[in-house]
Amino acid sequence: MEKWITIYFALHCLCYVNSTNKLLDSLYDSSHQQQQQQQKVDCTWRQRQNSVQNAVDDSSRYLSCRMKTISGLDGLIRNLTNFNSQNQVVNALKLECSDVLFAESSLLVENNNNGDAAVDYGAFNKHLHELTLQYCKIKYVPAMTFRPLKNLKSLTLQTHNADWSTINLELHAETFTGLSELRRLNLADNNIWSLPNGIFCPLFSLKYLNLSKNHINDVSQVGFSAQSNTNDDNDLLPSSTAPTISTCNTGIEQVDLSYNNLISIPNNCFTALRSLNFLHLDSNQLTILDDNSFKGLDKLQFLNLTNNRLITLPPELFEKTRDLKRLYIGNNSLAVLAPGLFENLTHLEVLDLSYNELTSSWINRDTFIGLNRLIVLKLNNNKLTKVDQFVFRELYELQALNLESNQIEMIAQNAFIDLRNLHQLLLSNNQLKVIESKHFAGLYSLNQLILESNEISNIHPTAFDHLINSVVDLSLNDNKLKRIPDSIKKIEKFTSFRFG
Repeated sequence: MEKWITIYFALHCLCYVNSTNKLLDSLYDSSHQQQQQQQKVDCTWRQRQNSVQNAVDDSSRYLSCRMKTISGLDGLIRNLTNFNSQNQVVNALKLECSDVLFAESSLLVENNNNGDAAVDYGAFNKHLHELTLQYCKIKYVPAMTFRPLKNLKSLTLQTHNADWSTINLELHAETFTGLSELRRLNLADNNIWSLPNGIFCPLFSLKYLNLSKNHINDVSQVGFSAQSNTNDDNDLLPSSTAPTISTCNTGIEQVDLSYNNLISIPNNCFTALRSLNFLHLDSNQLTILDDNSFKGLDKLQFLNLTNNRLITLPPELFEKTRDLKRLYIGNNSLAVLAPGLFENLTHLEVLDLSYNELTSSWINRDTFIGLNRLIVLKLNNNKLTKVDQFVFRELYELQALNLESNQIEMIAQNAFIDLRNLHQLLLSNNQLKVIESKHFAGLYSLNQLILESNEISNIHPTAFDHLINSVVDLSLNDNKLKRIPDSIKKIEKFTSFRFG
């Protein structure tokens, strides 16, 4: 009897082991199938639209591939050669992960735990000029990830990690090593909080850098200062408090740092960018700018400081940026403008000071002196109460002037007398009560005059005589006029006239 009991238990254990093995095999197969399914790639050739034609590569089409996630960039790209059965040259490749599946992707090299070894992308090594990765939730980009792509000229990595607030993108100090031909680098919208020291130094050919929509709060770590340990007096900070930042000279022409968490722009932080033309610092939390914040930017032509928290600007802020053509400082809290702040900007064509706290005490005859090439001036949504007789003097090239949404009650006679090229004058949403005979004297080229939403009850009979042969759009809506003024009846070229 005992013999049969022993045999029974032995058979039972054997069956249990077999059943367990089958279950493990089933789980492995399921996991393997799931991994294969995640790596399933759907590729198609797409034609470039003219509006987004890339100046880096004149190829008229690119290879676009969609997948759930990326698990090993090297294996994925090598496997794409199977799709390209006709061995067509791929100059541009776009890899897009699912934007609805919250699954983590990885750029780690297959069969390499540390992720810092050289990568092989097979046939793509030689011909690929443009690589785009979008919506792939990536935590870390290893060293030399893109090194085999020696001819790469444009790289876009947009993980949209902010969709998962817990995922930050970290870059190795040598992530971009080997990309000596790279000209465009787009790292926008990656939830980047910090950057390794000297990360952009290997990019000798870089012209365009986009770091917007991240969480960078210290501009010095970007590594664009030609000096380290600097202060206001002798350009030297105490070594105990100064960070050690590796710097490298660069030929970058455009930098976008908008939509980050920058609070201040210290002295000399961009001095290495001797070729910089465009600088976006809008939509940060800037409260402090120093006199030498933009020192070294001798070739800067475009500066955007819109949508920050600036209250005042240092008197010598633009001393070293005399080639500026477009300056945007709107939507801040500026209440004071230092006399002569803009006087060295003799090439300035666009100046936006809208949505601030500026009063007529600070917008006076000295504010715009020397801006002889100014074409567009925006002063709307401030606290101006009057237009001085001399405030716009010698602005001979001005074509558009926006004074909307202030508290303007008074315009001096001949206030616009020098604006002979002005095409657009916007004065709506103010507190004007009377239009005098010479309010618009000298405006022989004016096409559009908007005076709606004021308190105008009287218009001088000759107020619009200077506009008879030019104005085509005139609005007097929402005022206190009881009838159409006689001066308006003289104008024959109206395409739009609003009164009511």
